[in-house]
Amino acid sequence: MSCKNSIYRWKNLSENGQAAVYSDTKGNHADSIIATVTGQGFMKGYEDGTFRPNQILTRAEAVVLFNRLTGRTPVKGLSLHLGDNPF
Repeated sequence: MSCKNSIYRWKNLSENGQAAVYSDTKGNHADSIIATVTGQGFMKGYEDGTFRPNQILTRAEAVVLFNRLTGRTPVKGLSLHLGDNPF
């Protein structure tokens, strides 16, 4: 099950009947689900106008998604250095 479908079911979202406006989702089986989860602000597309529905989430994207779903906000004054994170 894809991440977008899991969010859709977990949050009990209903499809809004609109297609997503991303250049790479037209005709995708999950187009209306993508429109719903992006319309709710849980997921966002990329700056180039794509959503990349078949791409695996990176760890950073997964953390951002988790924080949006749970309503978490940034913690100020905390410094965490991970080997694969240059920030």
